[in-house]
Amino acid sequence: MDERVELIEGEESKDSMGAVMLMPSATGRKTVYAEIKSIGMNEYWQAMALDKVPDIKLAVYIDEYAEEPFVAYAGKTYRVQRTYMPGNERIELTCRKV
Repeated sequence: MDERVELIEGEESKDSMGAVMLMPSATGRKTVYAEIKSIGMNEYWQAMALDKVPDIKLAVYIDEYAEEPFVAYAGKTYRVQRTYMPGNERIELTCRKV
């Protein structure tokens, strides 16, 4: 766990048609350490069938993650698509670039 990422809360906003969208918060952010992981081929192909190909997967400590829907890493913002707990202390976040 040697990379720093920002976990970002979501804020609801309306577009010009009045549809509610979830956007990254400008203030609800916290920096945590994460391990950048590779996306497995099985996971990649299953997501591709749903047109939701992931861009990045990372693992953070479970007690630091409060179901934030966005993650910022290396100057890019990602939307959390899926979470997975392989053990008791970490949670994996599979994300797609916003």
